[in-house]
Amino acid sequence: MIHFHPSKINQQIKSVALDSAKTKLKENFYDLYHTLTHHEQVLGNCRQIVEQEGLEVDMDILEIACYWHDVFKGKGENEKQLLKTALSETGLDEEDVNKVVKIIEEHSFGKVQTLEESKVLYDADKIELVSIPRWKYVFDEYDKGNVSLEERDRYINEWNRRMPLLENHLHYSSSNLIFRNRLKEFKAWLKSIDKLDENGDFILEIDSK
Repeated sequence: MIHFHPSKINQQIKSVALDSAKTKLKENFYDLYHTLTHHEQVLGNCRQIVEQEGLEVDMDILEIACYWHDVFKGKGENEKQLLKTALSETGLDEEDVNKVVKIIEEHSFGKVQTLEESKVLYDADKIELVSIPRWKYVFDEYDKGNVSLEERDRYINEWNRRMPLLENHLHYSSSNLIFRNRLKEFKAWLKSIDKLDENGDFILEIDSK
């Protein structure tokens, strides 16, 4: 059973905030690994974690954070201000804007998660590192000639570095179970396409070029 903190967010304003993020993700996403689909999958992971753990979270705030968490990815020091401005323009009040921004800031690898919603988003986002559909989509786009080899393989070194740091180190037991199961399936997929080496690492093709 999912437990909710009472949310004071007007549902019409919430819809505007979600629609704004979705529009931006359709028109100007960071790269093929961070499309609208990625954000939808992260939200699905969040819901699964919250339900299985019986967490008390503000799902309205968490859902908004899910859809906005990579909208301004790659903007560096400007990301926080861009996010605050864009969220304010949707009608969210300052308190809600600040909470969404905090959740998003804390979801990044290497950050400390102080809010329950931040912990859920962190785990849900990291689970997507072992999403077969996410990686297969980009690999298929490469095969079609729509993306370069460098773009296809840009996160493989990061994947190899993070796996030992993430496996069994997420916040919730359900997160760790989901991650382990999907990692096992992911490695089987890598093996099937000859991208898994003898050490269990993801093979980076551009290293051999």
